[in-house]
Amino acid sequence: MKKGWRKKAAAVTAVGMIAVVGCTYLFADSQKADAAKKEEASQEAEELRSITEQVANKSAPAPCGTLSKDESVYVTADAEGNVEEIIVSDWMKNAGTVHELEDQSELTDIKNVKGDEKFQKEGQKLTWKTKGTDIYYQGKTKKSLPVSVNITYKLNGKEVDVKELAGKSGSLEMNIQYTNHSRNTVKIQDKDTEVYTPFVMVTGMFLPTDNFTNVQIDHGKVISDASRDIVIGVAFPGLKQSLDLKEPDTEDTDFKIPESLTITADVTDFTMGPTLTLASSDMLGELGFDDINSFEDLQDSMKELSDASNRLVDGSGTLKDGISALQDKTGEFGDGIHTLNSGIGELHDGAEALASGVGDYTAGAAALAGGVTAYTAGASQLAEGIRTYTAGEESLASGVEELAAGTKELPGAVSNLNQGIQGVKSGLDSLTDEQKTQALLQGSSSVAEGIGTVNSTLKAIESVLDSGASAADVQTLLRSVVSGVKTSLTNDSAVLEILKGVQDVAGDYKGLADRAGLGDTFQAYYGQLEDCIHRLQENVDTETILLTQLQSAAGGTSGTSDLDTLKGYIHQLVEATGENSDLYQGAASVHSGIESVVEGSKAMKNIMDKVAEGSNTLNASAGSLRTGINSLKSGADELSSYNGELNKGASDLLAGSGDLISGVKELTGNNSALNNGAQALSSGTNTLQNGGSRLMDGSEQLTSGVKQLADGSRDLADGMKEFDETGIQKLSEVFDGDIQTLKDRIDAVMDEGERYQSFSGISDQMDGNVKFIIETAEIK
Repeated sequence: MKKGWRKKAAAVTAVGMIAVVGCTYLFADSQKADAAKKEEASQEAEELRSITEQVANKSAPAPCGTLSKDESVYVTADAEGNVEEIIVSDWMKNAGTVHELEDQSELTDIKNVKGDEKFQKEGQKLTWKTKGTDIYYQGKTKKSLPVSVNITYKLNGKEVDVKELAGKSGSLEMNIQYTNHSRNTVKIQDKDTEVYTPFVMVTGMFLPTDNFTNVQIDHGKVISDASRDIVIGVAFPGLKQSLDLKEPDTEDTDFKIPESLTITADVTDFTMGPTLTLASSDMLGELGFDDINSFEDLQDSMKELSDASNRLVDGSGTLKDGISALQDKTGEFGDGIHTLNSGIGELHDGAEALASGVGDYTAGAAALAGGVTAYTAGASQLAEGIRTYTAGEESLASGVEELAAGTKELPGAVSNLNQGIQGVKSGLDSLTDEQKTQALLQGSSSVAEGIGTVNSTLKAIESVLDSGASAADVQTLLRSVVSGVKTSLTNDSAVLEILKGVQDVAGDYKGLADRAGLGDTFQAYYGQLEDCIHRLQENVDTETILLTQLQSAAGGTSGTSDLDTLKGYIHQLVEATGENSDLYQGAASVHSGIESVVEGSKAMKNIMDKVAEGSNTLNASAGSLRTGINSLKSGADELSSYNGELNKGASDLLAGSGDLISGVKELTGNNSALNNGAQALSSGTNTLQNGGSRLMDGSEQLTSGVKQLADGSRDLADGMKEFDETGIQKLSEVFDGDIQTLKDRIDAVMDEGERYQSFSGISDQMDGNVKFIIETAEIK
C-alpha cells in the first residue's frame, strides 16, 4: 500500500513540474482582464504569472451549452506571504446561451472587463443581461483565503528579517510553509472524520546565477536557464492528515507528503524577484488519484508473495549442500597451475634481455636524428632572420628617400608660415595699439552716454510741451537731439568698420591658426569678435531708425493738433531711449564686448609673437636637418649593397640542411621496425607470464570464492528464513483489512476537491472551478 502511495505522490510531483515548465498556451482572457495589474509588474513577474496561468487553465473546456464559472484569484502579498490585496477574475462560460443570467458573488467594485453588458445587484445576487456572449468580470474582496503561504529566511543559520536581507551574502535557507484552512467533517465507515480540501500548491521563482549558486530544493526541481535558475516546488497541505498516513522513520523521501518547501543556496549581494504560487483543488482528480479499485487482486498478490517466500526458504537449504561438495575438490586443481607458471617465467627473462639491447641501439640513432633536426631548425631561423634584415634595410632606404624629399619643401612652408604670422599681427595692430584702443573704448563708452543725453533732452521736450511751449521752441530742442543721435551713430559706425577690418584679417588666417595648434584659442577669440560686431550692428540699425523718427518729428510741428500728436510721439521716443530700452542696454553691452575683444587681441598678439619665434627657430634648423638626412641616406645605401650576398648565403645554408636531414632519415628508417619486433617478442612473453599469474591467482580466488559461496549459502538460508518471518509475513498481515479504509479516505478527499468550486460565490445552476495565484513582493 505504501509503495502504491509513493507512485501516486511521484506522479503528482512530476505532472506539476511538467505543467509549469512545458505548457504552451496562455489563459488569454483572464490575462487581459488583469492587464492593468501586470503592466506595473516586472518582466520576471510577468513571465512567472504566465507560467502559473498555463497550469491554471490546463483543464478541459466546459461542454457546449453547459453553464460554468472559471474563477482566478490573484493575491498580492509581501515578501513573507502576508496578503495585501485580492483581485478575483470570473469568466462565465456559455453565458450567451441565455438572455438573462443569475450569479452569486461576494465581491465588491465589480466591473465588466471585456464587454458592455450590464448587471443588477441585490445583496450577493447578480443578474446579467448577456446579449448572447460570455461574461468576464472582476472585483475585489477582503475574505480570508482557504490556503496561505508563509516564507521565512535564514542566513548563515540565523533567522533574518526580510527587510535586512537585500545586499547580504552567505548561506541562505528559505522555508515556504503552506497552511490549508479549508476542511469539512464527513462520515467514513460510520466515523466522523476531518477531511481537508485537496489543494496542490505549485511555487515557482527565478534566481539569477550572478547572485545564487548551488541552489537546491527538497520537494521540487531546479532547472538551469542560462543566466538564472528556475526553481519549482510542489506541496500538498492537509493531504497527509486526510489520508491518516504515518510517514516512516527512514529517510525514504519518495514516500513523504510535503507540506512545505526548503530552498538552500549560496548568495552574493542578495536580490530576488517575486515568487508565484498556484493553488488548485482539482489537480489530484486530473491525475486519476482515486483510481485504486482492485483490492481483491492486491490481496491475492500478497498471498502469492507469501507462498513464494516459503518455497525460496526451502531452495536456499538445498543450494548450501551442493556448494559444500564443490569446495572439497578445488585443492587438486591449484597444484597443477603452480607448475605451469614457473616455466613461463624463465622464457620471459630471455625475451626481456633481447629487447633491452635493441632499445639501446635505436635510442642512439634517435638522439643523432634529434641533434640534426635542432641544427636544421636553427639554420632555418638564421636564413629567415637574414631575409627579414634585408627587407627592413630596404624599407629604411625608402623611408630616408621620402624624408629627404620632404625636407626640400620645408623652407617654402616656413616662409609661408612667417608671411601668415605677419599678416595676423598687422591685422591685430588696430586693436592692440594703446592710442587706438583708448579711442575705440572711449567712442563705445560715449555712445551709451550720448543715448542717455538724448533721453534726458527728450524728457525736457516732453516737459516743455506740457507747459505750452511754441512750435519753434520744440523744433530747436529736437534739432539738438538729432545732432546728438547723429554723433552717436557716427561713432558706432566708425567702431564697426574697425572691427570688421580685424574680422576680415582673422578669417583669412583661420587655417594658419589650426596648423599652428591654436585652433581652439583662435576660435574663442573669433567668436568674441563676431558677437561684438553683431551687437554693434544692431545698435547702428536702431540708431538709424531713431534718427529718422526724430528728423520726422522735428519737421512736423505746425499747429496745436500737430503738437498733441508730437507729445505722444516724444513719449514713445523717451521709452525707446531709456535705461531699460534695448538701445541703451545694447550700447552698454557693445562697450563691454569691445573691452573683451581688445583684451583678446592683446592675448592673440602675444601668442603670434611666440609662434613667430618658433618659426624662425625652425627655419634656422632646416639646414642641419638636411645635412643629417643626407648622412643617413649614405649609410642606408652602403648597407643595401650587401643584401645580395647575405640572401645568397641564406639560400645555400637552407639547401645544405635539406641534404643533412635526408641522410639522417635513412639511418633511422629501420629503427621502428627493429624496435617493434623486439617489443612484440617481449610483450608476448609478458602476456604469457601475466596469463600464468592470473591463472595462478584465479585458482586461489576460485578456492577462496568457493569458500565464500559456501559461507554465503549458509547466510542466505538463515536470512531467507528471517526475511520470511519478519518481512513478507509481516507485510501480508499489514494489508489484511487496511486497504478499504484508505480507499474510503481517498474517495472522501476527491469528493471534497469537487465540492470546492468557487471562492467568491457561485450560482446553484453552474459548475465551477477556481485557482489561486499568490504573488509575493520582490526583495531589493
